[in-house]
Amino acid sequence: MKFIVLLTTFILSSSLYLNAQFNSIKATYTFKSRFQGETVTFYKILLDDGLRSIFFDYDSTQNVYDKVQIVKKDAKKNKGFFYSKEENEGIYYAPIFGKDFYVKEDSLPTMLVWDFLTERKNILGYDCKAATCYFRGRKYIAYYAESIPFHSGPWKFMGLPGLILEIGTDDQTFMYEAIKFAGLPDKVEIDRPYSKVDFVSWIDYKKLYLKKLADHQQKVKSEEKEADVDINIKDTSMELLK
Repeated sequence: MKFIVLLTTFILSSSLYLNAQFNSIKATYTFKSRFQGETVTFYKILLDDGLRSIFFDYDSTQNVYDKVQIVKKDAKKNKGFFYSKEENEGIYYAPIFGKDFYVKEDSLPTMLVWDFLTERKNILGYDCKAATCYFRGRKYIAYYAESIPFHSGPWKFMGLPGLILEIGTDDQTFMYEAIKFAGLPDKVEIDRPYSKVDFVSWIDYKKLYLKKLADHQQKVKSEEKEADVDINIKDTSMELLK
């Protein structure tokens, strides 16, 4: 029995050592968005070399009249969310009602104030600890693996002592779940996307979005024939703007 305990300890220690030798990582996630009983599933990939990361779409599935359709993503404009840990800067494509906008924001790690929980979960064979935070109007619960020493995760979520393998809103409206993970011995070349474009800050983007939303609501309302029709288009985005 003592030998088994020692052997188990050695295997676990070796596993942690090997994980620490990753020069880059690649993780595949599903992103599920649920509204009014309908669920849309997107497939996304995270690449991280320790200094830079990029999180981009792969493809998606949609339930249309009880049939599953696969929707391929066009990466000509949307190249994903790029983050530079050295510059503490994230950039991404964020259109508003069909018009192209590119957003640049910084200080994301300081915006994510994590509270650590006692819950644990096994995800893809990794023992994960739990943490929670509030981010732009929603509460999120994350599970991260300390044995994968990359302080990143899907979308803008980062700053925990290990890779985030699962994170979602407390009401289950939005959920990221890792379905595949690989530690890569070689360093992945992650180039900075979105060259030759003009960026707006998150604050300016928020102002533009809310103005466009108000204009759209007014347009829809003016097209209605009934005088007593009340038009109220709600913000259902993952990051609430109001």
